[in-house]
Amino acid sequence: GGFGELARRQYLNRLLVKGKAALLSGNPSQMFPYLKITRANIFTEDVMAEMTMGVTQQIQAVWDTMPSLKDISPENFLDLLAVRTRVPNWGGLDQSRLDAQVVNYMPFVQPSFLELVFSLTTNIRANGLLFRQTIKKLKPSLLCF
Repeated sequence: GGFGELARRQYLNRLLVKGKAALLSGNPSQMFPYLKITRANIFTEDVMAEMTMGVTQQIQAVWDTMPSLKDISPENFLDLLAVRTRVPNWGGLDQSRLDAQVVNYMPFVQPSFLELVFSLTTNIRANGLLFRQTIKKLKPSLLCF
């Protein structure tokens, strides 16, 4: 929890696996279906078209701030994208609320932790291997499998 998933290579896998061609294209319209979660459609077609246009513009704006896929692996690219988008949009509101109640921080999104995570190979981060190995080494009794 608390965005430890970033060290487990958990985010945006649908785009990586099923939408890799869309990812490599850099085309927001092609990526959107792999980022979209379908819910009941309560909006008119005009509203949906407007929202889809807004989403593709936002994807393009974020894309323009990202390093080139040629410079980093697709896995690292998507993890960095998650840090830049998911953390503030999903965790920011709760963090702000908690900050008003008690002094705290989110350890798994600290810059020093993220630097270490991004320095690791994606193989060690996949499927929680990093955490399982750490637990096995430091406290093996916590492993129940």
